[in-house]
Amino acid sequence: MINKILKFIKYKIVKNSRKIILSKIISEIILKKFKNKISILDYGAGHEPDVVTGIYQKLKKKGFKKISIDAVDMYKKKDFQKLKKNKQIKFYSIKNFKKLNKKYDITLINDTLHHIGVENEDKIISLLKLFKKRSKYLIIKDHYEEGWFSNFLLRFMDYIGNRYNNVNVPRKYFTKKSFQKILSSGGLKIDYKVINQRYYSKFFLFMSNPNLHFLYLLK
Repeated sequence: MINKILKFIKYKIVKNSRKIILSKIISEIILKKFKNKISILDYGAGHEPDVVTGIYQKLKKKGFKKISIDAVDMYKKKDFQKLKKNKQIKFYSIKNFKKLNKKYDITLINDTLHHIGVENEDKIISLLKLFKKRSKYLIIKDHYEEGWFSNFLLRFMDYIGNRYNNVNVPRKYFTKKSFQKILSSGGLKIDYKVINQRYYSKFFLFMSNPNLHFLYLLK
């Protein structure tokens, strides 16, 4: 019962706002850097890749002739039957994706890295180095915590958004200092950043705090 309630909150109340805003921001970044064609990797796309689908639709309206999108996550065989209905995207399990040697114009990592575990710095750095080799640009959207209260809010939000799907709820999130250390170790530089952006309605009070979010374009 609790999973059904959480799923309703996520998909009927919360998700649409995030999808619209995030796809708009990323599309605007892409339009500044590319023309007519683009190849995109969405790493940690999830079972409902609405953000990258929104990006596809916006780029099509702007006249892009060729848009190639690969989505990667911890998909199982049973998931692909449903996922293949989305003809705009090719889906890969993480296990199979590692065998590929594809290159992309841009890699998206939206609200995914903190689920790896912010304490697993070496693992995150290795992953970012891999994407740096395979991509011209990376876009990372994630969260900063600034004390116990922000940590509590982020964990609560993650619980609502991911618990029904059996995705782990982290104990910790990045700080500005810890994430900058990761970027430096991965040889990545910030080309453009979006901060103080509200992704959810003010109806959610503290949880809509724009200071909890950051989005970086990296190269």
